[in-house]
Amino acid sequence: MRTLIFGTLLLTAMLSACSQPTPPQLSSTPSVTAPLAPPSTLQPLGRIEVTFNGVGTSAYATQVQDLSPGLASQALNDQASGLQLRFNSKGSFDVGSAGSGTRYLYATYDIRNAGVDGTPSTSARSNLTFIAVDAVTPATISGTAVRNLKRFDGSAADPALAQGITPMHGMISNGGIPMVNSTQADFMAFTESEASSLGALSGVQSVLPYGFVVRNQTTMTTRTLAANPATGQFDGQVTFAVRLPLQAIPANDPYTFSLVFEVVQDTQTRVTKTAQETLAAAQQRATALGATQVSAESVCSVRVAGAAGSPSATLTGLGVYTTPSGSLDPCFGTGGKVLTPVGPTTSNDIAYALVIQPDGKLVVAGTNTNVGGSTGNDFTLVRYNTDGTLDTSFGAGGKVITPVGPTTSSDTATSLALQADGKIVAAGPTTNVGGSTGQDVAVVRYNTDGTLDTSFGTGGKVITPVGPGTSPDSINALQIQPDGKIVGAGYTSNMGNNTGNDFAVVRYNTDGTLDTTFGTGGKVITPVGPTTSTDTATALQVQPDGKLVAVGNTSNAGGTTGQDIALVRYNADGTLDNTFGTGGKVIAAIGPGASSDGAQTLQLQKDGRTVISGYTSNSGGTTGQDIMVARFNANGTLDSNFGSGGKVITAVGPGMSTESANGLQIQPDGKVVVAGFTSNAGGSTGNDGMLVRYNPDGTLDSSFGTGGQVIVPVTPGADVIRALGRQADGKLVAAGYGPGATNGIDFAVIRVLP
Repeated sequence: MRTLIFGTLLLTAMLSACSQPTPPQLSSTPSVTAPLAPPSTLQPLGRIEVTFNGVGTSAYATQVQDLSPGLASQALNDQASGLQLRFNSKGSFDVGSAGSGTRYLYATYDIRNAGVDGTPSTSARSNLTFIAVDAVTPATISGTAVRNLKRFDGSAADPALAQGITPMHGMISNGGIPMVNSTQADFMAFTESEASSLGALSGVQSVLPYGFVVRNQTTMTTRTLAANPATGQFDGQVTFAVRLPLQAIPANDPYTFSLVFEVVQDTQTRVTKTAQETLAAAQQRATALGATQVSAESVCSVRVAGAAGSPSATLTGLGVYTTPSGSLDPCFGTGGKVLTPVGPTTSNDIAYALVIQPDGKLVVAGTNTNVGGSTGNDFTLVRYNTDGTLDTSFGAGGKVITPVGPTTSSDTATSLALQADGKIVAAGPTTNVGGSTGQDVAVVRYNTDGTLDTSFGTGGKVITPVGPGTSPDSINALQIQPDGKIVGAGYTSNMGNNTGNDFAVVRYNTDGTLDTTFGTGGKVITPVGPTTSTDTATALQVQPDGKLVAVGNTSNAGGTTGQDIALVRYNADGTLDNTFGTGGKVIAAIGPGASSDGAQTLQLQKDGRTVISGYTSNSGGTTGQDIMVARFNANGTLDSNFGSGGKVITAVGPGMSTESANGLQIQPDGKVVVAGFTSNAGGSTGNDGMLVRYNPDGTLDSSFGTGGQVIVPVTPGADVIRALGRQADGKLVAAGYGPGATNGIDFAVIRVLP
């Protein structure tokens, strides 16, 4: 043990390794949300520097030193007593790989309420907090609290990396998944006005509105350090925790860095929920401490770099919301909505697909008519930051437009998938103008910055005719297998074979070549309905055992049930799985009589059951076209434990509204969320966005929106939601399109509270 004494602050650094503490089990029943916190006043006490050394190696260690001498107006000796800090434990783990992964670090220190000579303080202290500062002396980097940023070889690391070192609760790895350690949940967020209440601190350029709070480790139910502690009585504890992105070249990763903090006393006892922490866990902490909870609306984002009012980097997903489940997220875009024109002037920009990256950024894909251009409709991708702003590190100002087929081909990205290495794959049809194969399947792969990945296909693009001759072919769904192979599902008219439109599934190797171990030369064509039925696959999932499940529609030619739902399951080699339905196929009528039923999306439950959503014309009913949700057992039979015989039909809008559920997510608690649109017949807003949440048995979840339903007018005109995603914090993101401000159609994205 090495004891460091600087002025009035005693810092004891025990640099031996300690194991991470195991978090206690959380109650499955959330506590009642505490009242949201009123503003606090922060009182400055002194300044310290925490150093992380040997990061990413077995030599990882931490230490603390006092920066208070010379800062008399804030020195700890102006207070009743100083503080003693003693090293407790440290930890580090990585999630993901170089170039796309994240490194998590923590350093925990015990704290004693005593003077520099060990004399116990005669005054108790509460809510001591280490708040980050952008310092002038010693100088921090790039508007952050980071200094002394070096690589393994001792050279200065890229200063831009300082903005990627972001604070969070202490984390542990649970089977490779990062989760909050409830005994190290010390992160605290402040409003800008609270941070500014510290005033002009000597040697500080800016107070950053985040820090780490001291708790009483003896009782775990208070943040007060008792007066007159006994010798060796370290009642308090604080955990400094950060994460940083792993660089593509490991030698460029930070090996050493320091963080500078002002020690303050807060007048309020509060708890901040981060995006990584569940609401139940935050509520439990607040209840145990008798604390209030920081309002998410007051801290939509916390500045971690840059000046107040002009942040260059922020942390989002903080706090507890006062608005109910199903409400638009006030911390996303403008009131929960983002409308993005992509192509020039009156271009029609239509979004069909959405993926959420591990870092929380959103990628939306579709097409734009590229008005005034010479390339026809083009693949279009847009990437958003977690707050809904455009990610300017992607493409041109957050947008990428890619002509795929030659000349004026009509190219539409209808599906999107994210590889483990962060590369983005988009697929859909191209009319392939000038070619001799009619409309073909197009697949394009992008690097993480939006540039085309030239290691894939030809310059990043692959065009594949599926059916014979000039058959119109399309991909509507896309998945990345665990082995990196890319598989898509859609349809082909299969010209000359007298079977009408058929399901089409195509699989590619990682370089874009067709996988000849799948089907015939990488392709599988499956007639589902009888004779000349029109069969179209609209969604696809890969099972854990490698089997593929595709869902869509069949006109079921010659039948009496109208257009029906079609499911097909394939073995890993593309052959039909005879243990599913009849010879690998299932045809299911959802609505009564000759209803027109359509499946738009598909998700697999962990127990192997399949949930689909879409629409039914509900023939003979008085509610128009309604939402359809159905659940199938692993063998393809309808699950009688869901809805009525495995089916649920829900009218959302009034009267004869036309509705469709185009996006689907299954929550960890088994609840099912669908998103789409309603024509909202008789309303004044035209087509509106729509979300509905069901309990695991198919009944409507009355805790969500109004009776389980949410109608969102995204624009003043006709809105359509085409895709739905679920963030790690449970928030729901939906993407689609609506009329823009210049008479064209724009990408539309909304975020809803879970």
